[in-house]
Amino acid sequence: MRFYFETYGCTTNRADTDIMKGVVLNNGHDIVENIEKAEVVVVNTCIVIGKTENKMLNRIREISKGDVKLVVSGCLSSTGREKILDIDPNIEIFTPDEPGRIAELIDETPKPKFEAPSNIDGVVGRVQISEGCLGNCSYCITKYARGKLRSFPEKSIIRKIESMVDKGAKEIRLTAQDTGVYGKDTGSSLVELLSKLSEIQGDFKIRVGMMNPASIKQDFGEVFETLKDENFYRFIHLPVQSGSEKILDNMNRNYKPETFIEMVREARKKLGATVSTDVITGFPGESSEDFEKTIDLLQKSRPDIINITRYSERPGTEAEKMKHASYNESKKRSKKLTELRNRMCGEKRKNMVGDIVEATVMEEGKPGTMIARDKYYNPIVVKKKLVIGEKIDLKIKEGKWSYLVGEVSGPMEK
Repeated sequence: MRFYFETYGCTTNRADTDIMKGVVLNNGHDIVENIEKAEVVVVNTCIVIGKTENKMLNRIREISKGDVKLVVSGCLSSTGREKILDIDPNIEIFTPDEPGRIAELIDETPKPKFEAPSNIDGVVGRVQISEGCLGNCSYCITKYARGKLRSFPEKSIIRKIESMVDKGAKEIRLTAQDTGVYGKDTGSSLVELLSKLSEIQGDFKIRVGMMNPASIKQDFGEVFETLKDENFYRFIHLPVQSGSEKILDNMNRNYKPETFIEMVREARKKLGATVSTDVITGFPGESSEDFEKTIDLLQKSRPDIINITRYSERPGTEAEKMKHASYNESKKRSKKLTELRNRMCGEKRKNMVGDIVEATVMEEGKPGTMIARDKYYNPIVVKKKLVIGEKIDLKIKEGKWSYLVGEVSGPMEK
């Protein structure tokens, strides 16, 4: 059979698609890049904001008009089952913990997701370490889609990474709704898992996915210490969401702005790490003073990557009942944050101009370019055809707000 996949949303969703692709390929079936050639179309959905959910439903409606078997997976399959079946009752639905069920379509027996094979995307492998979370964020609909925390066995995670490295993976992306709570339901911990992963042999690096500050605030120094190993990128993703203690309380985030600043300081002290964060603007109750506190926090902590989202009301959440800022005010605040982000992050990257860094070519970029990553996970655009997976020295020529531009300085010393 011929399968076509469309994936939306986070790295965890993409890891689920990798499992479905792995099952399909391991059983001798084909993946096509053109939907017109497919017999089965899989849409792996995201619902993080209302605009995205509407996009998903419109896309499902469009594909359902064709003469193909349609499968819908991802978060919409949990929270919007009736909406999907209203479009077409013949649509097959796989919830987020069921990607292995794709085996049923090819007359095979499904495996649990932590045992099912995963495809690698070029030289990138994605490994989900847990399902669900322990948080209770007042704005989050994903917790209803993915449920309570279920950490996957360490041995299964290790086997999956070893298999990917054997297949040529140079980058492993550990993903979860919150990697920081890994093991808190099984007696293990993220630190224990990372310590074991550091023992895996091979020429690759691991990127640890998003960890909520509340999940690691008791032992963040130990977490950052484990990332010193050469197997890991010196990169952390800590979503702060707001610089206002009042708004963080309304969000049920369970930490203070000062805690985030301390974590960033420690991560840079121990690792010199690239710090990525997320900010929501226009959250219910956010006053001008609250917004300025977010600006102040970002100026103090100076993250290297800042992802900005305007608050979107999601059904069934606590925040849905709260009064929030007007659309125009939220848009103005988002614009101001974007200008700050572009200026601050651009300044930091411009400071790297002239540096020579060691990097690995990861993927093709825009036509005529390749994208490499250094050990701090900086994306470096190279305007030259290179071999994916190759290690090279790059001289930084330009610093943009979201990436660097480099030219080949020489091969890595053997």
